[in-house]
Amino acid sequence: MPGPSPVNISTVPGPSPVNISTVPGNSGLEQFELHFTTPFTILYILHIYINNYMKFKIIFLYIIEMSPTPHPFTKENNVKYDTIIKNLGTIRTIAISDKLYITGDTVYIHHPRTLLGIIRWWYKYNRIDSAKFLIEMFNDVDSLLSILTFIIDNQKPKKKQKRRRKKYKSIINKKTLLINSIHNAKKGLENLILTYSGDEDFCNSINTILDKYNQYSEDKIKTQ
Repeated sequence: MPGPSPVNISTVPGPSPVNISTVPGNSGLEQFELHFTTPFTILYILHIYINNYMKFKIIFLYIIEMSPTPHPFTKENNVKYDTIIKNLGTIRTIAISDKLYITGDTVYIHHPRTLLGIIRWWYKYNRIDSAKFLIEMFNDVDSLLSILTFIIDNQKPKKKQKRRRKKYKSIINKKTLLINSIHNAKKGLENLILTYSGDEDFCNSINTILDKYNQYSEDKIKTQ
């Protein structure tokens, strides 16, 4: 007796098997994976961001520290500064009856001696050139003081900028030394006036320089 024929499940009416890949939207498995990975993904992204930020910050601070200041005390200024300090030291030692002579950008002293007048005439040393040199030198002093003061007032570095703080300290020391050297040279300038008391033009030139000492005194107070 023949039995029932086998049933083909594919032909049985009813809902077809579900293919999870064809379901629109996120499946339960996908949602599970998303909820599982999101916190770790965020932490990883934050880690990368913070790490890159710190690297960028270090590089940025290094560039800032190593970069030249807007108004640097240049090598040329340093050479001029050293020469002026040397000349002010010479002027400091001028005694009454001493005379000056100029060679290049440096001032020297002629102490009284026999035949000095002939020597000065032969080499064309004279008080007019000396006065002109001193006026120009003190104009350079004013210029250097202005640069040093600007840097001190406007370019003070932060505590973390160790390299710049060292340079900043050296600028303060330069200004202090310059101010002190200027004041130490005052007596020598006054002795020049006594030496050439009969030459009104020369004395007026030196007095023009001495008139600046009120401002130099104010600068000295500020550096203390």
